[in-house]
Amino acid sequence: MRERPPLPPGPWLVVGLARSGIAAARSLQARGERVVVVDAGRPDVPDDLEAHVATDGLAQLHGARAVVKSPGVPRQAPVIAAARERGIPLLGELELGWRLLGNEFVAVTGTNGKTTTVELLGHIHREAGLPVAVAGNVGTAVSGLVGNLDPAAVVVCEASSFQLEDTRARATTTSRSRRPGSRSTTSAAARGASRSVPVASSTTAPATCGGTTSP
Repeated sequence: MRERPPLPPGPWLVVGLARSGIAAARSLQARGERVVVVDAGRPDVPDDLEAHVATDGLAQLHGARAVVKSPGVPRQAPVIAAARERGIPLLGELELGWRLLGNEFVAVTGTNGKTTTVELLGHIHREAGLPVAVAGNVGTAVSGLVGNLDPAAVVVCEASSFQLEDTRARATTTSRSRRPGSRSTTSAAARGASRSVPVASSTTAPATCGGTTSP
């Protein structure tokens, strides 16, 4: 497998205090990074995190050198738009976890059937006696696996469009459910990084990932 890119230097601002944002913040804290979490709502705040709720995050962005965006946070959110304008490195939670894990990583995205395919791949590994972790849009947040996973385990990840839109450098084995007769969309980088996994063709409807419609 190719060496994964290092993280940009902190301090870090994590935007979104749901499952993925909490996992991202804790994985960064475990590395000794200074982390602040912000959320526009009023979710419960874990005791081990420095968090600001009911805020757009713009005030906290001033002290940050890198940003993690939770999947449910829109790209148009003021703090995300401001980070882009200032050239601050912005990672999605999925890529953060991928960069921090050294495990073989299989991502499944695309049309209907992502969850079924991911669960099937996890079942095949378990039946074969191989260590595996199912994560991403189903199961555990990818960054929540950091420091808690057998180095020999394969990570099988369901990746929604929300999780992929902030990908910068992820080169994984990517399987995409696709229309019958269409060509594989697995990237050359993904094919070079590891083995490819065939996915059965699904319906001819537009690809729907995480609530948004993709081409």
